[in-house]
Amino acid sequence: MQLKANERKVVNTQPLDYLFTQGESGVDSIPIVLPLRYGQVDLSTLRWSIQLVSERDTFISKPLTVQKGEENLTVLWNVDEDCTAVPGRVKLTIVGISEDGTEVIKFDGREILIKAAAYGSFAPAPDTLSAALAQAQKYGEEAAIAAQQAVESAASAKQDAQFAQEAVGKGPYIGENSHWFLYDATAQAHLDSGISAYGAEGKSPYIGEDGYWYQWDQTNGIYQKTEIQAQGPKGETGGVVSVNGVMPDGFGNVDVEAGVASVFGRSG
Repeated sequence: MQLKANERKVVNTQPLDYLFTQGESGVDSIPIVLPLRYGQVDLSTLRWSIQLVSERDTFISKPLTVQKGEENLTVLWNVDEDCTAVPGRVKLTIVGISEDGTEVIKFDGREILIKAAAYGSFAPAPDTLSAALAQAQKYGEEAAIAAQQAVESAASAKQDAQFAQEAVGKGPYIGENSHWFLYDATAQAHLDSGISAYGAEGKSPYIGEDGYWYQWDQTNGIYQKTEIQAQGPKGETGGVVSVNGVMPDGFGNVDVEAGVASVFGRSG
């Protein structure tokens, strides 16, 4: 398949409509034929790139390989996963750039449609989803453990009870940039993990023995330690402000069925 620009600097991109599917990479290589000269400009002296702007206002620019012929200039677009990450309508523009970085000339292409993958527009790929569910389960278990320790211990009632209540809300979520936001125990906030919700190529992230998230680096082929701490330092065990919903009296005692339990280790 070959595209060609006309004298009005327009590239007919209609053959690309519905050709790509979300998440595809390295399958298609599209040659685009341009003139050698436009007016007084020698187009063979320029560097070339393709710009993609989606209907969701995402932008990406990719360099193009240039082949100079006797009558025409051909630029080659290798379609990777970055180009197909966002489904829907996408606007294409071929840009010629001078040595000083100035955008000298642009060849416009019509919008094309990238088909959505089977897992949907916003659902993560299975490996990313598994990591997110594992984190949600982890914080659910921590909440149960913290509540049990609070009932059995005799110190720091408010701190442990608050931890048990908040742990449930520390699960991951998808941010506006389509990345997973993971809870950082040190910062006590959700931070951008850099993990795409669309499911990037490579391996799933994991929590290391040091309590930090490790993310797969496709360039170097190894796991890299991130700055996001998934597990905070273990705090002191403590009590609760209530037992089975019953608040303590002025001495810290709580009536539990037939007996009296002391939350703070004191009896009235």
